[in-house]
Amino acid sequence: PEAGDLFTRAYQADRRQTRLKDLAVQTLLAQPIQQINAKNWPQAGSHLGRALEIDPGNQEVARLQDSLQGVMPVAKMMAGQRADAAALWEKEFLANRSPQIAHHLAILYYWWAVKEGKKHSKEAAALWRKSIACWVYTLHDTAYWSGWRERKRKAYEVEDSVFATLEAVGRTT
Repeated sequence: PEAGDLFTRAYQADRRQTRLKDLAVQTLLAQPIQQINAKNWPQAGSHLGRALEIDPGNQEVARLQDSLQGVMPVAKMMAGQRADAAALWEKEFLANRSPQIAHHLAILYYWWAVKEGKKHSKEAAALWRKSIACWVYTLHDTAYWSGWRERKRKAYEVEDSVFATLEAVGRTT
């Protein structure tokens, strides 16, 4: 970390020194790779963010950061941070309107609502509403379910009748 900080400060002092920028980014890039190998996703994302601040156009760093985006919500959930996971997926959903992200949110909100539902609180009711909204959004996307079915065919051996039922439900809602 010290070498990366040193190169970063030197480059910030004289931004004409593009070699210093390259050295700073390459040195900083070693840190997130170590963190990824250690499955420390938030720390890896933080280091990649620092590298992108120095070189926003660096495609290697941008690709690596993009690959972490799907991992971060899962890592947050595994750490018991449901709200943080939901916030990350909500942000991604609002940016891309992805049915896959809506599906993730539907499942997250469902299980969260089940857990919180024992309290009969306003928060639990809000979680149920969010889950239902995400399911409605996802269930109406036949292209998503066709792709999902293909990806899951070997793992789940999903019968055609399940999808016929989903399509029928989608037509009646």
